[in-house]
Amino acid sequence: MLGEKRRLCLLSIILLFIRTLAYFLSCHITARSLHNQMFNSLLRAPVFFFDSNPIGRVVNRFSKDISSIDEQLTHVTYHFVDAFFAIISTIIFIASVQPLSLIPMALVGFVMARVRRLFAPAIQDIKRLESLTRSPIYSHLSSSIQGVIMIRSYGAQQICIQEFSHCLDEHTRVYSIMLAMTRWSALRIESVVAAFIGFLVFSILLTYQSLPISDLSLILAYSFTLVGAIQWVIRLTVDVMMQMTSAERVIEYIDLQPEESSNIKNLKILPSHWPIGGIIFDNLSFRYSSTSPWVLKNLNISIQPKEKVKLFDCDNADYLRVIGAGLGRTDTSSLKAALELLGFGPCHHMSELFDKPDRSLQFIRAFDGDKVDFHELMKGYGSTVDSPTSDFYKEIHKAYPKAKIVLTVRDSGEKWFESFQNTVGPVSVDNYYYFAVYLI
Repeated sequence: MLGEKRRLCLLSIILLFIRTLAYFLSCHITARSLHNQMFNSLLRAPVFFFDSNPIGRVVNRFSKDISSIDEQLTHVTYHFVDAFFAIISTIIFIASVQPLSLIPMALVGFVMARVRRLFAPAIQDIKRLESLTRSPIYSHLSSSIQGVIMIRSYGAQQICIQEFSHCLDEHTRVYSIMLAMTRWSALRIESVVAAFIGFLVFSILLTYQSLPISDLSLILAYSFTLVGAIQWVIRLTVDVMMQMTSAERVIEYIDLQPEESSNIKNLKILPSHWPIGGIIFDNLSFRYSSTSPWVLKNLNISIQPKEKVKLFDCDNADYLRVIGAGLGRTDTSSLKAALELLGFGPCHHMSELFDKPDRSLQFIRAFDGDKVDFHELMKGYGSTVDSPTSDFYKEIHKAYPKAKIVLTVRDSGEKWFESFQNTVGPVSVDNYYYFAVYLI
């Protein structure tokens, strides 16, 4: 008899070990698979996703959410299944010995379901809010580390500390609410279970003469274990829902729409004579998402084979975006050609005055002190160099305050002007060169 009990105990230990090992291995494999799928999905995510989501939010998915799935969710579900079946077996034993206990058990089940229905959705929303308030902490920390040089140079350490403390306060406020809600549910669950035990003890006092002492002692012992067990199971069910929020957030990133084709591995090396065909865009419009503005609008273009095409922002085509101040040529490089190559063309140059007499007359009137509309003069140009920038820098900069300034100077600027005066004619050095002092 003793040998059979030993064999049964050994068998139960082996089965328990196999069950635990198989469960945790399967959870580990699942968590690793979710991590790899999310990582591969982010590698193929469009650039718009990273522009609209801060780095802290992405780091939060790989740190806190993956940790919740890999550690907390695994332990919570394991203990939930174990405690749930323990409570079911306890209730079955008590009901078989004392059938009157089925009445309070039904009432307890109804009240527990009611408490859980009120508690679970609220705590799940608070959990989501807690995850959202945690993301700014990572974002602020990452930004502070990357910009620590600028922060120290401007002496803004205290400002960054205050902002980081504000992020911590917001997260702590939500986390404290979550703890308070947990205590709220625990108090009500303990009150219900205590009432159930009181009813059970009262029923035992009425029927103790018809029950053996061993059964009465087991009923009382198991009933007292229900106080913590039922509360523990209710909290575990809510914890499972809370941790499943992390799984939901990870799956949200896994389901991101990739930017490139899934057959990227099947691409072949292009031959040297590619391309041999042209491309025609007929009324093409493009935007990065359904809510973002159009990047390309009604584009009609024909691209010849092996032809290089440059695309740039044309939203401000009639708006002066760059003001070339200083000398229009450094060594043998032309600032006008450089700006047009970068997509800030057409560029207004002094030669434009000779090709268009009407514009020359307008600038002459400006020299005489007449009020001139520079928006009208610069209409259709994306940048300007040389004259009239050298003569009307203040007026042009006032008309286009958002334009970028490109200042080009020479170490031997005075000698250059002296050579220019001797070759071409007199020119105002004060207007053309030393106006750079105004920029400084």
